[in-house]
Amino acid sequence: MSGTHERGGEHADEAAEELFDAYLDGALAGELEDPEEFSRRHGGLHADLRRRIEVFHRLAIGKATPRTRTATRMRPPSTDGLPFERLGDFRLLRPLGGGGMGLVYLAEQEPLGRLVALKLIRPELQARARARARFRREAEALARLRHPNIVTVLAVGEERGVLYLAMELAPGRGLNEIQAEIASGETTVPLTESVRWIADVARALHHAHGQGFVHRDVKPSNIRIGPDGRPLLLDFGLARDLEGSGGTQSGDFVGSPAYAAPEQLRGLEDHGDGSGDVYALGVTLYQTLVGRTPFEGQTVEEVLEKILHTEPDFPPDLAVPVPRDLELVAKTAMEKDPRRRYPTALAFAEDLEAVLELRPIRARAPGVLRRARELVRRRPAGAATAVTALIALAVLVILFTLQERSTRSEARADASAMVARARGGLEAFETALADTGEQERVIASLNRELEGRFLEPEEDRLLDRMEDSVEDVRRERERIFHSSLDLLERAQHLDPDVAGVDELRAELHLVRWRAARIEGDTAAEAFHREKVELVDRTGLHQEELQGVRRLVLASDPPGAEFRLFRCESLARHVPGAEPRRVHVPLDGWPADVAPDAWALRVLVGAGTLAAEDLILSVAGHPIRDTLLVVETEGPVRRGARLVSVDGEPVRDLFQLAGLEAEPAPPGGRAYRFGSARGEETLLHGETVAALGLHLDDAAGLAEEGAVRARVFRSGASQPGLSQELLLPVGLSVRPTAAPLYRLASSGTNEHELERGSYLVVARLAGHEERRSLIKDGTQTLLEPTLRLDPLGTTPPGFVPVHVLSSPSGVFRIQEREVTSAEYLAFLNDLIDRGEDATRHAPRNATSPAAGGHWSRNTSGRYELPEGWHGDWPAFGVSFVDASAYAAWRTERARASGSRARFSLPGYDQWVDAAANLPFVWGERFRPKWTKSNYARPVPVPERGCSFPIDESSFGVYDLAGSLSEWIDSPWGANERMRCLGGGSWAFANPRFFRTYPGNGNEIDFTMDSFGFRLVVTPEDEAP
Repeated sequence: MSGTHERGGEHADEAAEELFDAYLDGALAGELEDPEEFSRRHGGLHADLRRRIEVFHRLAIGKATPRTRTATRMRPPSTDGLPFERLGDFRLLRPLGGGGMGLVYLAEQEPLGRLVALKLIRPELQARARARARFRREAEALARLRHPNIVTVLAVGEERGVLYLAMELAPGRGLNEIQAEIASGETTVPLTESVRWIADVARALHHAHGQGFVHRDVKPSNIRIGPDGRPLLLDFGLARDLEGSGGTQSGDFVGSPAYAAPEQLRGLEDHGDGSGDVYALGVTLYQTLVGRTPFEGQTVEEVLEKILHTEPDFPPDLAVPVPRDLELVAKTAMEKDPRRRYPTALAFAEDLEAVLELRPIRARAPGVLRRARELVRRRPAGAATAVTALIALAVLVILFTLQERSTRSEARADASAMVARARGGLEAFETALADTGEQERVIASLNRELEGRFLEPEEDRLLDRMEDSVEDVRRERERIFHSSLDLLERAQHLDPDVAGVDELRAELHLVRWRAARIEGDTAAEAFHREKVELVDRTGLHQEELQGVRRLVLASDPPGAEFRLFRCESLARHVPGAEPRRVHVPLDGWPADVAPDAWALRVLVGAGTLAAEDLILSVAGHPIRDTLLVVETEGPVRRGARLVSVDGEPVRDLFQLAGLEAEPAPPGGRAYRFGSARGEETLLHGETVAALGLHLDDAAGLAEEGAVRARVFRSGASQPGLSQELLLPVGLSVRPTAAPLYRLASSGTNEHELERGSYLVVARLAGHEERRSLIKDGTQTLLEPTLRLDPLGTTPPGFVPVHVLSSPSGVFRIQEREVTSAEYLAFLNDLIDRGEDATRHAPRNATSPAAGGHWSRNTSGRYELPEGWHGDWPAFGVSFVDASAYAAWRTERARASGSRARFSLPGYDQWVDAAANLPFVWGERFRPKWTKSNYARPVPVPERGCSFPIDESSFGVYDLAGSLSEWIDSPWGANERMRCLGGGSWAFANPRFFRTYPGNGNEIDFTMDSFGFRLVVTPEDEAP
């Protein structure tokens, strides 16, 4: 037994090394993957391997050097310079590239005077026995292979302790590069040529298989097309010797999942005949013909599900139609059952060559019986329709005609046995989940906190122990899950009428959904929930999925009106809409509004408009991407929309400024304006100002007043009315991409809630509106009493945040960052009082776009630099500076008789203000949804609240972007380090824009991208 264990340990170590190398390969190719996503994609990672990957990830993004930390895209290491002038017979000339295992150089083999590609093991891997073994295995594999379509090994050796591999120089481009150019329309490749490439590679694979090697990582990037059109198969680093001389055990798949055969993903036995390589080359052929892989999805779970259970299909509308025989060849190579695949890569090559020569192919389309079974299996819900009934009848006729009763009886018995085995798999999964469920919850909780706080040594040890103990269980659960689904598939193939398949399939996805919830994997959770709902036709599991619980709300003082909104992705309700989170009224959206449209939320009412009313359009124009005439002395009417300049559509002032900075054509620019009635005016002039026009966005025109608008009465005593009216003067408004539509029918204090997140809005005359967030509708019998504060409790510019069951409780936070004008007042007040303001002046603000350092005028007071705007957030501020400003605000409040206290937000407060989501707006990241480096054509600072999608459920703006903000929570164990939350106008890496603070720095350090906002404790709550 001990010998078996040792061999298993060796295989596990080998697999871990190869996974680590695969992660390095991706990073060095410019794709630095999030460790969590990498782990999920590979079915979980061993704790030690995961730690190594996370350490590399932190180093790669610069966390190891706080003073130089910046958002960046991982790139291959610098190739300036050479590690050696000579190595054995080889003189190194220049770098060619590199991967996870080695660096490749152009070299001259001096005795022969020929150029070669010299691959050296990476310096940091030289001391690792596993890495050296893998490098030698690649050399051994290539040395034994001699084929015109496999890169040739010329020499193998070790010099100065450095392993090297000299290969023939293979000029040309990767097939993946060519596929990308074909898909984008940059180039075209004749169908016959691309088929010939795949046929040649298939023959190369047959040669490798005949020599005892399976490649195990066939994909377009490992196929190089030379200038002469000859394809070369590269990278045998994952090759496995069929005679057992190395490689991982059969159940440890470490290649690229998109090209993995179903049996590899299930962890089933390797047939040892290269059938997985045939499948991967079939996927490569499909991708070359169609422009994408056959199985794609929004999540890794969805892709794997399709690979395992969905048949590939060729789109009918391809620019270059695929001949029927060629389509059949590709599908045969991609058969899910290896026994129905081509028996050898040679058979695959011969059929491709038959297609090219217009000869009959050996592959045959599925028989009538199999096609009928596939149709019944894939469309069970349509069995009641006339067409499906006829198909089912035809299947029965064929069954009775072509099969003997004894054969049918045996097939049914086998199918029933498979269903019983799948039931056993379900029970094993449930048992494993029950045994590790609590550990899974602790692991998920600690992993969420890894990026945000220092874990105590005992917490680290606890995490290590738990991850070690559950890692193998997780892998076994996944194997059981997919094997059980496979048994159900096979049972239906044998007997389409076998009982209990759909019910058992629903239960399998249900337990996988439970596991995803425990692990905090929201993408997998949504995927498996959808799968359960698809096959659970009786609704047996709906109560658990929906998690309906009773919610009873009360207020102090009593009498408040409550309205609830479900927090969901807009794309779920509006096909093709942005996949961001919005607030859906429980009764649905009003009939006369577009759910994906922006609105202007009234902050300060005037006339008949009240706070929280929503302006849906101004002068007949939408709120989003609209530039309107606010003042005019020319022929264009006030309220007209600027449509284009010189034919280029214009959406905002930043884009207009960019156009105006360009040289005007002879005769001046052409400005096209449009009215809500479709009338257009074309004017010519040097600049907009020369035409006597002042332009602003919809909010600017609305605050000017005296313009017609469509308004939804969401703040009035009788909500739900939409009407056209003339806007009064004196409004204060704010754009919002997730407006709250109050409906008269939805005001009640008792609700039956399904599982999910909800926003509760409470209103009572004479009191401030209270927004509360319920993170999960499954909280048992919630009966919270929401305290409502009198009007004026929260200072202007601050908003209250209340997350039910959150440790941060109720707090009030600024709706945007402290502005430059506000910080300027602080500095000059210090000067007026004779204090040293220099030590708190913004610094390190050296970007030309930012206007340079602040300076003093002749009177000794600070002033904003030329080109700097007072409503820009104050940046170049350290934690010490921000804390001094907070103390100054508190001192001013005390001087005016208030006991209010100002401070920087803590970690829990920051996370709660952002609604505790991966991003403020939900699961996905888009640079233009927040103030990021790619939000505008040219990155510059700009005023707060200018990105309405970057608004949390509480009305807090710019938590994702604009500036990285100081948080009063330790960053690590050093008290001189503090957290920083959010990205900034200078950043682009999505990681920095996540809700959970993933950055930090020393308290007296700052950059152009650092700023802050405050929280306030009202005087009746302050100490």
